[in-house]
Amino acid sequence: MVRRGSRVLAGAVLAALMVVGSAHVASAQAYTGGGTVVANPGAVAPGDTVNLTGTGWNVSGCDGNISVVGPSPSTAVVATATATAGAWTGSFVMSASSNAATRTYTAYCGTTETTFQVVVLVNTFSDVPSGTWFTESTEWALARGITTGVGGTDRFEPSGLTTRAEAVTFMWRLAGEPPAATSCGFTDVSSSAYYAQAVCWAVSQNPQITTGVGGTQGNESTTFAPNRIVNRSQYVTMMWRMAGAPTGAPSAGFADVPINAFYYTAVNWSVQEGITTGPGGTPGNPSALFLPLDNVTRAQAVTFLQRFALAEGDLGPASLSAALVAGQALTPPASNAPAIGNGIAMLVVVALGVGVGLQLLRPRRLHLRSGRDG
Repeated sequence: MVRRGSRVLAGAVLAALMVVGSAHVASAQAYTGGGTVVANPGAVAPGDTVNLTGTGWNVSGCDGNISVVGPSPSTAVVATATATAGAWTGSFVMSASSNAATRTYTAYCGTTETTFQVVVLVNTFSDVPSGTWFTESTEWALARGITTGVGGTDRFEPSGLTTRAEAVTFMWRLAGEPPAATSCGFTDVSSSAYYAQAVCWAVSQNPQITTGVGGTQGNESTTFAPNRIVNRSQYVTMMWRMAGAPTGAPSAGFADVPINAFYYTAVNWSVQEGITTGPGGTPGNPSALFLPLDNVTRAQAVTFLQRFALAEGDLGPASLSAALVAGQALTPPASNAPAIGNGIAMLVVVALGVGVGLQLLRPRRLHLRSGRDG
């Protein structure tokens, strides 16, 4: 993806958000204010982890069992914790949203409760509607600065195709943009190109994420072909190498992935890690074909990358965790009957970091999401 411009998603980013419990009377149950809850950070992108710290809780009436419930009208349990001597810690992954918003959560312990808020940062791409298979991945990529849209505009072009330059730039940004040279022997990579550092970083890794067109590990080509479209087998292989080229994954059984193909091990790994299931496949039930030579769209590229980040954990922010997905199906504790706002809420915001904003200086194209694969 080309860093053709920059976009600053300005806003008030909450460095830490502490809310003192609300005391109110509900129709079915009387609740008193619990201890404090600090959410850090207080402003996150979908897919980011929110860390919670509770202090000063009276846990005598609930055996220390804390339930954190999502914003009304949703009452799904997003996190649980056990308080010891009135203190506890927990976390949850922020779910996707169609709009930037301040979300109010409630922590319960028996008949005590405390509300707290977290700001959700989402994308503003005009061509990425809510509810598509790639919406969450696109939000994630934008908020993490992996992409800024086409030419820094409000368009993502999800059906556009991903170039080799864009592919390595996405991965370099996911890795945190580690410093790298801008010249590494490729005759078609200008030192002034937006992708120069990313390409040289990719070549310098062990194993090399890319060796150039026709190159081999330790003997790279002199040509990188930055504008050539990357296909599914190449993209998966790049991610596999970024993960350290692990071996041992069982065969995924794709009829069009021969055992002697350079991408055979990478494809099997990607299925094992939940990065791909093959077009039309589902987790645990991959399709019969992988379509290794099909081009990677921008929507597919970001989806693959988000799943890769989830699988690797330490290489970047994760998608919705399995724990959160499971938690959304849970029934809230019976004591959670009152709706948020049935009384007087006291809100104390600590350390309001204003004007920080989220700088997004990034590129363009990427891959698919739940319900579909690429």
